[in-house]
Amino acid sequence: MYGIELNFQSNSKFYIEELINDFAYFRPKPTKKRYHDFSITIHLVDASNHFPVNYSLRLNRESEIGSGHRKFRILNYGKWHLIEHNYAETIYLLAPTLNTCHIFTTQEDTEIYHAITDIVMNFLSMCLLKRNIFCVHAAALSKDGKGFLFPGRSGSGKTTISISLVQSGYKFLSDDYPLIKDDNSHFEILAFPQRLKVRNDTLKQFPELVAYKKRKNITMARPFIDISEVFLDCVSEKVEAIYLVFPHLINSQKTSCMKTSKSEALRKLLPCIYDPFSNIESSVTFRKTIFEFAYNLVNKTKCFNLFLGKNASKLQNSLETIKIS
Repeated sequence: MYGIELNFQSNSKFYIEELINDFAYFRPKPTKKRYHDFSITIHLVDASNHFPVNYSLRLNRESEIGSGHRKFRILNYGKWHLIEHNYAETIYLLAPTLNTCHIFTTQEDTEIYHAITDIVMNFLSMCLLKRNIFCVHAAALSKDGKGFLFPGRSGSGKTTISISLVQSGYKFLSDDYPLIKDDNSHFEILAFPQRLKVRNDTLKQFPELVAYKKRKNITMARPFIDISEVFLDCVSEKVEAIYLVFPHLINSQKTSCMKTSKSEALRKLLPCIYDPFSNIESSVTFRKTIFEFAYNLVNKTKCFNLFLGKNASKLQNSLETIKIS
């Protein structure tokens, strides 16, 4: 896709199959030997004392980010950055300027896989930014040729929105990482239909997904679900971005939409745009480009807040009101 090719290598069948499934758009053809934009190698080892890192080295910088399962400790070794995942069973050796990452782990685990995809998305967004394509943490769907973006952090309801709207006849572009092409302030949402990573409380709301999980004999607590296998012909290729809708989970049955100001929309959108490796490297050029993109997108689209209540079945009705507002 757009000339970007990823190279994944691993002695873990689990990790390599999951990565190939989620990033199939950017995989090279097996018969072609070509330059890869970046390489990710995952080494599954028996114990953490097999990690090839000398911790006694003097470190230039040390910091912590995230919390819980997504807690990381970052150490700087010149061009290489070492990230410890939960201080224990997984480390990441990153060299963004060399387009290379080595991951060492003692476990085959879905939480670690989620963290690995975060690393991949940083490399991918770095490559895409050079092509004026932006990666936004959002759900993306379309109806009648009009694109809806729902930017938000994890747990903001994006997956619930995606499934509910596909049930109602909307076309699916992405649940987590839609790609937005900026063509002289004409914004096109490009499909990046990775599998849904569905939380258990979300899964229970949709009988179709429960049946799919049972049919596929999926045992993991937070299953990966290919929405195109649940709802046939639901994926769209690309669409113009018309609506920017920011979801908020509320403790109510009612779901509703309200207009929001351009300044508030810009403030909410900026943290949802991938700024590659912002925690370990600073790129003034990328940040300037990202701000200009966000500013132009907000001013080109109609901006709303979506207050998502427990009754997700009313979501389509709320969106129909903004289409005529």
